[in-house]
Amino acid sequence: MGSPARNPLVLRFADCTLDLQTAELRRNGHRIILQDQPFQILTTLLEKPGQLVTREELIKRLWPSGTFVDFDQSLNKAIARLREALGDSAESPRFVETLPRKGYRWIVPTSNNGTTSGQQSDQEQPNEGTSNARFTVWRLRWLYLLGILVFVAAGMLWKSGWISTSRRRTGSTPIRSVVVLPLQNLLGDPSKEYLVDGITDSLITELARSTPLHVISRTSAMHYKGTNKTLPTIARELNVDSAIEGSVSEAEGSLRINLQLIVAEADSHLWAQAYEGNGRHILALQNQIVGEIAAQLRANGSSEQAMVGIASTAKPGSSHYAKFEDAPKGPESAERIARRAESQDLYLRGLYYSNKTTEEGLKKGISYFQQALSADDQNKLAYVGLAESYSNMADLGFTSVKPYYPLAKDAALKALALDETLAQAHSMLGWITYTYDWNSDRAEREFLHAIELNPNYSVGHALYGEYLARRGRTAESEQQLRTAAQLDPLSPPVVTELFLPYYFSRRYNLAIDVSRRVLEMDPSFEQARDQLIFLYELSGKS
Repeated sequence: MGSPARNPLVLRFADCTLDLQTAELRRNGHRIILQDQPFQILTTLLEKPGQLVTREELIKRLWPSGTFVDFDQSLNKAIARLREALGDSAESPRFVETLPRKGYRWIVPTSNNGTTSGQQSDQEQPNEGTSNARFTVWRLRWLYLLGILVFVAAGMLWKSGWISTSRRRTGSTPIRSVVVLPLQNLLGDPSKEYLVDGITDSLITELARSTPLHVISRTSAMHYKGTNKTLPTIARELNVDSAIEGSVSEAEGSLRINLQLIVAEADSHLWAQAYEGNGRHILALQNQIVGEIAAQLRANGSSEQAMVGIASTAKPGSSHYAKFEDAPKGPESAERIARRAESQDLYLRGLYYSNKTTEEGLKKGISYFQQALSADDQNKLAYVGLAESYSNMADLGFTSVKPYYPLAKDAALKALALDETLAQAHSMLGWITYTYDWNSDRAEREFLHAIELNPNYSVGHALYGEYLARRGRTAESEQQLRTAAQLDPLSPPVVTELFLPYYFSRRYNLAIDVSRRVLEMDPSFEQARDQLIFLYELSGKS
């Protein structure tokens, strides 16, 4: 008959109530289900109101011995999730105060049964209020003790073999798909955002062509930059079963890249590793990271076994660290090393701007790519960036096709002269060969070779799908374009291409559905709007 506040397992503070049995938080009447780690942090702080709870205490509470995780970053994220649920902030804390380099403190009075800690209710006998408060703390401690016992029991079962290696994560299905979420910029310099985004982009590209996994493309991955969505939600939207997330920071003058592999459905860590290296050799550092991950993924031909192999390389109870040697092997001069570093930095700046696909962004990207090649004319990725930017300038109507397609073709050929395995360059060459040179046979060879080199390259599938649609091979086109949309499900330019096979096969209703779906994703995407108007006129709809 009583209100929630009179339940001894319900605590009240400010505009919130917390149900200790269901982990439900209600803030201003809105119900929020706390995830396990934020709930454990909250209840730990509530056990010691006004007192310091050290980071070490929280780490021991959240992760049993033998967990492979970047504890500092993971704890920071869990604290951030708790603050988000509470409507709190680190800068102006209402509930959780940060004590730098020490830990956290609960700073708001908490009440149970209407009685604030340290006070007595006018409507209750003192002994009754004290008894209820003691009962709440007693139950809280027993809940924690029960949790610890569960962890210990699970650990004993794991060691004894009752829980098999293949089931270290929830469920027994191997990891088959992954999204590399935008890395966090912890460099303390917002102007270095291009560097962090560039590293994210490079990891996506190299993992896509180096592993057997289904890797979500950059456009859809970057959609979640700065998002507050939980990982299980992101995984459902992208239809993936795992994610790589992390950060880029500096440690004693070295660049540090922290990465974690997370099983999406359970939101649990499978592996964590930190890499450190000199920023002058960022490309080699990226190659090292991807090479190690890809080698594990290829092990025994099983992605799940490979991931277990990765986890086994980490030291129990801590993250695994890989120190990248600053001095490259070989006789390169200091001047050559410096020019390569400068070229790579300029390339990443160009990538940052060209990925915006606006006229201004593409022009800035082209300028940076040209500067990168002036610093190092062997920078194959800068040639790829030029080819794609020149083609986009023409395809998006920002300039005449006539001068820019030859420039794009020349850049693609120069990239391939340096590295024949660049799927992006082959795909771009196929597109220009078809639309500008009108050589259909050679174009198809280039498209197929691009897809063979990198089956995860969504743009390659999209361009080949458009080629097939215009050649009247609509069934094959639909297959390629569906693959492209699966790899890049949140990219309006990629998804809208599905319009083509339906249009050419006169299945106008399906073409209309595609255009509508794209406009739901991005109401400002003009291509889909123009297609929809055209289809309505064609089919007689209004």
